Amino acid sequence: MAWSTPPHHRANAIKAVTVALAVLVLAGCQTTAEPQSEPAAPSAASERGRVFAERECSTCHAVGLNTVSPRSSAPAFVTLRGRNNRLSFESRMQEIAEGEHSDMRAISLDSGQVRDVAAYIESLEPR
Repeated sequence: MAWSTPPHHRANAIKAVTVALAVLVLAGCQTTAEPQSEPAAPSAASERGRVFAERECSTCHAVGLNTVSPRSSAPAFVTLRGRNNRLSFESRMQEIAEGEHSDMRAISLDSGQVRDVAAYIESLEPR
């Protein structure tokens, strides 16, 4: 099939389509900068969980935003945040409290402490 349009019109049409596609591609790459706001203050439960974690868990786990745990086989809390939702983490903590975690010593935790530690881990941003 032969083009019925003159070659210079075809070239202009091809350029226009190319420019339009480039604009669409670049628009998809555009990010919107959101204003930086102050981080929210930790909840009381999260703060209690942080204190408990620093006292009871930090000999093996990195409990803050640090990703390197003192014990290499113990995942950092920030890593746990990326792996679990709050409900699954509370369930795991209950297993640990009951001594059902083979790689970890049993820790005495009541249900409130389980919720507090879960709230603390949930407050961490995964990396």
